[in-house]
Amino acid sequence: MRGIAAISLVNLLARVHRTITLDLPSRNVPSLINRDPGCPDDLSNRILEEMRGIDPCGSFSFSDSFPANTLSISLGKLSNSACAWFIGAYNSIAVLSKRSEASTAR
Repeated sequence: MRGIAAISLVNLLARVHRTITLDLPSRNVPSLINRDPGCPDDLSNRILEEMRGIDPCGSFSFSDSFPANTLSISLGKLSNSACAWFIGAYNSIAVLSKRSEASTAR
């Protein structure tokens, strides 16, 4: 579920933000989303593809540190607590929160 939630979120964010930096604890997570052959199988590349498809001129990246004046979003329990936003899932429901613990537990 987190993969779908993350892809949906970055799809919307890339429409209004030109610079987005994401913290993804592991870059080797499979996306688990059925797509056309040739699409990335890992979540990190799938997320970047989604954002660049919306805004090819935007600056989208993954990092453990965040440049000033960028939107920072963290995915999952093991992510960077310095992020501005956190995304997780609970019982197949996506959660977006300002606190890391609220995004993955209830």
